Amino acid sequence: MPKYKIIDNFLDPDYYQLIVSHFLGDVDTPNVQWNYERDMSGHQHSNITKYTGKEEPVGISYQGFSHPIWQANHQYSPYYRVLLPMIEKIMRLLENTYCYRIMSFMTLQTGSKRNFSHHIDMPGIKHNTAVFYLNDSDGDTCLYKEEKLLDSMERVSLDSLTLAERVQPKANRLLLFQGNHWHSSESPVVSPRRVIFNMNFGDTNIVNHDYYDNT
Repeated sequence: MPKYKIIDNFLDPDYYQLIVSHFLGDVDTPNVQWNYERDMSGHQHSNITKYTGKEEPVGISYQGFSHPIWQANHQYSPYYRVLLPMIEKIMRLLENTYCYRIMSFMTLQTGSKRNFSHHIDMPGIKHNTAVFYLNDSDGDTCLYKEEKLLDSMERVSLDSLTLAERVQPKANRLLLFQGNHWHSSESPVVSPRRVIFNMNFGDTNIVNHDYYDNT
């Protein structure tokens, strides 16, 4: 696949609305239970001070919610079945055999724009990443030109990365990219929330993988 690809109106409108009713709330439809995350920046997983020499504030500006759906061949959410047609469509598009992980993230509005920590979702494993946007929002996904080698333990500073593309969240938009590219996301400043599915796919049967980063 190309280094990245954007597909708008990815799902049939009726199916998309069904997913939205569960994940964005509908009084007539049972919806997901979100887990509160005090810090969604990714800074707590990577010693930013060690790599950049800068202190990164962690606090209410980085709060949000997550909902685990699938990871390491284990179903964590009853809504996995609802999402299965979307998952299968993405796997056919990528020509990948396995789904490694599916997470849903809800980032809340912040008073000023915050750039969450740049990362690779699954370091050390060849994979593709898919981001599906559930709502129109600000808070772009930032893709960088630089790649991380599979066997590299190197952590690079954000200042050393070259921005390749900014992708704005748009309802029913799918972003696909090669998972070894550094990427990050920004918090919404205008929109009250930014809600996505973050998904990883590949061709190796992984029973367990101890480290997943956030998008």
